[in-house]
Amino acid sequence: MIQIQKMPKAVLSFQEGS
Repeated sequence: MIQIQKMPKAVLSFQEGS
């Protein structure tokens, strides 16, 4: 998921917290 790297950190946190 290379796209996730381009997303803001907030989105990464959301994905990890999911």
